[in-house]
Amino acid sequence: MYLDSYGGAGETTREPDYLMAATTAADTVTTERGRPPYAGFMVVRKRNVFGISLPLLKDQDIVKSCGYTGALQASCEICLEPQRLPYIIVCNTHKPGKEGTFRLKIEADTTFSLEPLVLPGGFTHYAIRGEWKGFYAGGNRDFPTWCNNPQYRVTCSRRTKLIVSLCQGYSVEGVARLATSFVVARNEGTARTDRLESFHKVLARPPGVVEAGYLDRSPEVTVDLVVEDSSRPVFITPSAWFPGQEGAFLLSIISDKPVTVEPVEIERKLDFGQSKKGEWNEATAGGPRRHVSWRHNPQYRINIKEPTTLYILCARSSWEMIEQDGALFMGTDHVGMNLHVLRNCSPEKCGEVIPDHEVLAECGAYVHAAEVSVDVHLPDPSAEYFLVPSAQDSTFHARFTLVVQSDHQVELEDVLCSEPQRTLSDTWHGNTPSSNVYRLTAPTMTSVLVILSQENREGGDEELSPIGLRAAVNRDERFAEILTPDTDVLADTTHGGVDFLEEAEVSAFVTVGLRPVLLTPLTQEGETMTDRPLRLSFFFRGEEDLDVSRVEPRPGHTASASGEWRGSNAGGRPSLLSFRRNPQYRLVVQEPTPAYVLLSQKRDRHAMGLQIVRNADSRFYDRMLPSAEVVGEVQEGEEGELTHLTRREIWTSVDLTPSQPYFAVPSLWDVGDSGSFVITVLACAEVEVTEARGHVLKETSVRGQWEGETCGGRASAPGWLENPQYRLVFERPCHLAILLIQYASLEASNTIGLHVCRNATDREARELSSDEVEVVAKSLTRGEFVYAIVPEVSVEVDLDPADGPFFVVPSTYDIDEKGVFRLVVLSEEAVEIVAVRGTIPEGAEVDPFQEALDEAGEEEEEEEEEMFEDLEAIVEEQVRKDLEDEERTIEEIKARELAEEEEAREKAKTIREVVEEEEEEEEEEEEKKEADVEEK
Repeated sequence: MYLDSYGGAGETTREPDYLMAATTAADTVTTERGRPPYAGFMVVRKRNVFGISLPLLKDQDIVKSCGYTGALQASCEICLEPQRLPYIIVCNTHKPGKEGTFRLKIEADTTFSLEPLVLPGGFTHYAIRGEWKGFYAGGNRDFPTWCNNPQYRVTCSRRTKLIVSLCQGYSVEGVARLATSFVVARNEGTARTDRLESFHKVLARPPGVVEAGYLDRSPEVTVDLVVEDSSRPVFITPSAWFPGQEGAFLLSIISDKPVTVEPVEIERKLDFGQSKKGEWNEATAGGPRRHVSWRHNPQYRINIKEPTTLYILCARSSWEMIEQDGALFMGTDHVGMNLHVLRNCSPEKCGEVIPDHEVLAECGAYVHAAEVSVDVHLPDPSAEYFLVPSAQDSTFHARFTLVVQSDHQVELEDVLCSEPQRTLSDTWHGNTPSSNVYRLTAPTMTSVLVILSQENREGGDEELSPIGLRAAVNRDERFAEILTPDTDVLADTTHGGVDFLEEAEVSAFVTVGLRPVLLTPLTQEGETMTDRPLRLSFFFRGEEDLDVSRVEPRPGHTASASGEWRGSNAGGRPSLLSFRRNPQYRLVVQEPTPAYVLLSQKRDRHAMGLQIVRNADSRFYDRMLPSAEVVGEVQEGEEGELTHLTRREIWTSVDLTPSQPYFAVPSLWDVGDSGSFVITVLACAEVEVTEARGHVLKETSVRGQWEGETCGGRASAPGWLENPQYRLVFERPCHLAILLIQYASLEASNTIGLHVCRNATDREARELSSDEVEVVAKSLTRGEFVYAIVPEVSVEVDLDPADGPFFVVPSTYDIDEKGVFRLVVLSEEAVEIVAVRGTIPEGAEVDPFQEALDEAGEEEEEEEEEMFEDLEAIVEEQVRKDLEDEERTIEEIKARELAEEEEAREKAKTIREVVEEEEEEEEEEEEKKEADVEEK
């Protein structure tokens, strides 16, 4: 069968393509043209919600296509399988607007029909031309400027079927088409009908434009939908893929019911825009933000005059795409990009980004894309804001373009990363603050920016360690070669050792001039930094001469010793009887010197204290005595009260002399608490720290008690001589230390005192006479005699047996105070203690210190049991929650499967209804044809 058809370019709202349809089993199609423009044709098939075939839609199935040629005739052969729906033949030119006439000739070996394709009765076609340009080129829905794209409001009067198609304008040769899409949406939770709100429901959109890196640049995208709810309008928003991409488009809407299509007036929230070109090259490729050279990336200072909201886009101009099957794919060997908007935290104007900054906005992880964007609000016009684009690899070189949109005027100013006037390269010499100290001096007052850099190890960002930087000056100017704990802190990036940063660089501003400034690079506890490289960079204005050197203490000026509180060494605080059981360390110097004594804990954080004491007699050099004078202690507060502090480190200062024995006594608050510590002494002369192992003197002791008649009270009371009395028997003159220890409990219970006496006249008497008693010595508390509620008191005295005999009288302040005590005598010679008055307590001696230790052990065991019980309860609760979550997940899966089954049934039902409707229409059409044939 042979059939001819003639056509030409008519006036239509779509591109000037003439459409014909044929139903056949096998066709040969030829197009002849009377003019030379490139022309061709294609055979397609189409199915949609209308049950009819429509031209140039996204999901069309091209059966055969004849290419564009300059010849007067284009032809091809094709075998078409029989189908119920007709095939469509599209005759078109290569470019829009090319007019001319053509002749379509079909030869086939079977009968077929050819007729023009028109919309069925009742269908309406709307065509709207628009463009993405400037402010109205907002990009896809992932960008905050998406709402700037053109919008169209579609109002339906009743249930309506729609086919929406978006066609791009023609792209000249050498310019790729845009990746485009559109969204059909309706406002949710608001009655607003004039424009689309942020909270909206998407009713339909074309298939994904980007899937696994695939960018679809097809000339047309389409979707069909049914608008069930006609009470509210729907909005159609066409968009290109990236903001700033400009181009023309044609929006086509086909409906089965009359609808109203209106453009929406877009509110311009970001009225100002500008762009800037930049480049990452050998000098400006600084790498990622945690890289040591990150500040060398291109920098732009953002100058604003009022609070401003910005949208910033960075597009890489060197991005390469791989074309395959008419589509573009992103390459896999490209480096991620990021955008950083920062604010310098320094109160001084720096003119460029410093490490001490706050990140206001960034993309998060480095994005492998052609473009990245951020939006940010800058509230303070007086602050220093900066924009820094960076690539993930410091060796990556490329050009880029910055696009900045804002609601107020913004100035982008190029900033060059300046070079430091001084640098110092070194290695970490340890992990303690005193291991790495550097001194800064200047002839005049100079403001200096100091940057501490740690080098990246192989492996990248994860190898950075938490670091900090502290600048301080010693309050005691005698310490010029060492960093003391008593300092005025000028700057501290760790805010007291709690805020270390895992960054390549940290910075601080300091003023140098009056006194040497000591810089201390810091690292977090537990980090191993020894022998790792570090670099200090110094930036300052003017031509001042800044001297930088590492502080290396003189040998012997620093000494340390380590120890622990455990068992019998855990004596508790100074107010307890067992305080002298704590570890003790002798401080020995060869010349007078000021010193700082530091006590630091190794692991556990206990409330700890530190006392520096001095024995009055140098002959007692091996152990502190109760009468020892406290010359240094940790104090805090306005009243200077002694405290035990829960800190990593505490300290006190003292002036040491070589003629007297000094002892450092570290302690914890409670008896039995265990822990490790380090004592460090910093001095201006050589100092030695050794542990005091115990007395080398001879010790004699006796037990006694105040009971009944022996409760004589204080020395001014009438019955004072009724107190227990003890005679000291020895052969040669000697120096004695006599201790009175009350054993009522660890805490002092009685107010006690101690006297050494003799008879003034009757030297032969074996006890003190009431006629006349001469007091030779008495116990001192903090340099004076007072009756004190303390665990023990002591007295030191030189005695000659020729002047005796001598008696020791322990007493309480009140007459009715009872208690058990022990009298201890330390001396270089053997001394015998003879009881003159008083009784020996019955029963075994009870050591309250050991009782406290046992009680502490029991409490520790109870705490461990409670901890294990709590842990078991936590595990049980977690198991229960996991089981509940698993059951909930199973229920959700079942509910989702049921919903999917219901949805599948509804779809199948809809398909059956459509098929039945089509079959009925076909039967009616067949009956009509039969009736026409019979009538003819």
